[in-house]
Amino acid sequence: MGLVLLFAPLLLTGCVDYGINIHFHHPNRGEIVQHIQLGERLSSLGGVAIQDWLQTIEHRSRSLGGKVKRLSDQEMIVQIPFGSSDELATKFNQFFHPAAQDRSNAEGTTLPEIDSHLSVSHSNFLLLERDHLTYDLDVRSLGVTAADGNVLVSPTSLIALEFRLNTPWGAQSSIAAPDVLQPIASPDGTQLLWRLVPGDKNHLEATFWMPNWLGIGTVIILLVVGLGIYLKYPRGANKPVATPG
Repeated sequence: MGLVLLFAPLLLTGCVDYGINIHFHHPNRGEIVQHIQLGERLSSLGGVAIQDWLQTIEHRSRSLGGKVKRLSDQEMIVQIPFGSSDELATKFNQFFHPAAQDRSNAEGTTLPEIDSHLSVSHSNFLLLERDHLTYDLDVRSLGVTAADGNVLVSPTSLIALEFRLNTPWGAQSSIAAPDVLQPIASPDGTQLLWRLVPGDKNHLEATFWMPNWLGIGTVIILLVVGLGIYLKYPRGANKPVATPG
């Protein structure tokens, strides 16, 4: 995950807010939006390492067809479009689970691995599509422990992680279980917000509904054909006309 590249300077110099947003506009269009905001102390003391990390984020996003907005030296927004749920999963996993060489800092020190995996499956109905999203993020390695196993620095005081899902309608957590992180849902059922736990294993699941344009198009075609047949062969058109006796 891109966040791992910030691990070493982060633990020593400050904190970061990292928001991951997935926007589904419809089944064939959406975008991954990441909002990264660094603490002033981190940005000022991190120096070259921080700027190298931000440039890596920019390069990785553009390689996936995305774009970057640098709002300031401490804040940036990354947008990566996708055209289907399969493309979403592919781009998301490529961005947040880079190759092994991307997990080394400028000094060549290997940073702890963070497991991140997203998958989306869907079921087609006549007019609707039901999607099931699953996301696993294991950030248990983002802590500083002593040789005896005691936690010296807790990542919960350094990192704020949020995962937000925006959909047309019907978004809800798909399962209620102790090991499944529960979201904050918007009243209209279009948004779910999870506050992920740094230093822990996060598992979340959600279902939501989107229009099935293929099914809707098929119904429209059938209606048009049916209307054409009705207009061409209206009821009673072949009935004999009664003549006066």
